[in-house]
Amino acid sequence: RLARLSHTSDPTVASRSIFDETGATEPETLLPTIENAVYSNPEVLDDYSADIVIAADDTLWMPAGLTDDPDMLEQCYLNVYRDADADDLFIESEPEAGLLAVSRFSAGLKAFLERTFPGARVSSREMALLRRFRCFPGGGTRVYVHLEEGEAIVLTFDGKRLLCASTMAASTPEDTLYCAMLPIKAYGLDSASAEVFLSGDKELRRESISLMRQYLGCVMHTMLPGGLDDGLPLAAAVCAARHLYRNSSES
Repeated sequence: RLARLSHTSDPTVASRSIFDETGATEPETLLPTIENAVYSNPEVLDDYSADIVIAADDTLWMPAGLTDDPDMLEQCYLNVYRDADADDLFIESEPEAGLLAVSRFSAGLKAFLERTFPGARVSSREMALLRRFRCFPGGGTRVYVHLEEGEAIVLTFDGKRLLCASTMAASTPEDTLYCAMLPIKAYGLDSASAEVFLSGDKELRRESISLMRQYLGCVMHTMLPGGLDDGLPLAAAVCAARHLYRNSSES
């Protein structure tokens, strides 16, 4: 749970932190914790252009041609995750990729964001990373493994086409290797030629890459653009940078 301010007209001005609160939170106390963090720092409620990135639960990916009816999309989700509440579902689209994503936010969080930050650009962590990794130059089969807070977000592409996306627990090099090998084996990919990119947790990434290179032909660190805010998780940093660069080019 953190908030940072960036100067959208002048990218040379360093961003600054408003609040940064880390630590595990039980599901039933997450919303009150976020509310307290926001209301204890009223500066975050000022009239800013806001990007909000949520580490959502149980994201369901669907082809965009399936339907554009939100009620139908919610019903598809509820058919899979029967304990979900429709009021907590968040729908995103990525037209260029022909994808829709339905995610579940923690109970009450979606309503809180809508009334507290009207007009904010809200994204799930998984969609933010997909938009970034999908547009990397080059082609072929690529597996991106992003390590963050004991989890691996894994996105596998054939060119710009998403093959699969998943989030798994990963706290050891062996976990990281498993997360990368799973889509390679599931889709019958060539472990010698498939490119695997690692980002996120520096220490775990360093420990993992040497192990992974024993089993995979091409493992490397993900190349990221310069100027990303090191104080933000990657998904939030790329969202902020996208709008920062856009505003700079328009000025």
